[in-house]
Amino acid sequence: MARSRAGGRLRGPQHQRRRDQPGSPPLPPRCALLELPAELREMIWVHAVTEWEPAPHGLGGRDNDGKALMMKRPVRMDRFNRPCPPPLTLVCHQIRTETLQLYHEQNIWECWRPLFWLKDWSESTLIDWLSCIGPKRTKWLRHIVLLYKHDSELEHDIKQALCEAGFALEACDVCDKQELSELEMCFEPMGLARHFGRQRKWDRWVAGSVAA
Repeated sequence: MARSRAGGRLRGPQHQRRRDQPGSPPLPPRCALLELPAELREMIWVHAVTEWEPAPHGLGGRDNDGKALMMKRPVRMDRFNRPCPPPLTLVCHQIRTETLQLYHEQNIWECWRPLFWLKDWSESTLIDWLSCIGPKRTKWLRHIVLLYKHDSELEHDIKQALCEAGFALEACDVCDKQELSELEMCFEPMGLARHFGRQRKWDRWVAGSVAA
């Protein structure tokens, strides 16, 4: 404390502070989840942003304690279904930074293989989706499954074609999977027609049959 020469009053820090000065705002509550070690947070994020499904019994669907095991479920994309990142990636800047890349890296992305013999192959689901997510997120992708019906669709090198179109997938495992309906699987043994009703030129089954 110091005595004032003018009035002889004691003047300290509390006296010097203006009474009408607003107090500092309260600190926001701390998030216990974000205070965990980075390794634990990453394990939690992987489970939260990855699509899962129960593992089939033939693949060891339960552990030693009888609990159901989970396996990754492909994220299916088509003309009407374009998945968006989970809401967790929109909570705050830190969580988005830590989860958005894991979301693209850990999931299995599944869509139909582009038909390269068609004039509009660049407008396929795969090309449109890669264009929407941009080059940065495209580099995060690690596993893409391309569905097809005819073996003739496999004649084109998909990675080379995508590279020529400006999509870099060097670190991504791109594999193929044949998907046929029951009719398509048995039309030859049972003598059934490939297509019933009005034929559509953009139909994958008919287009593949003509190309083959």
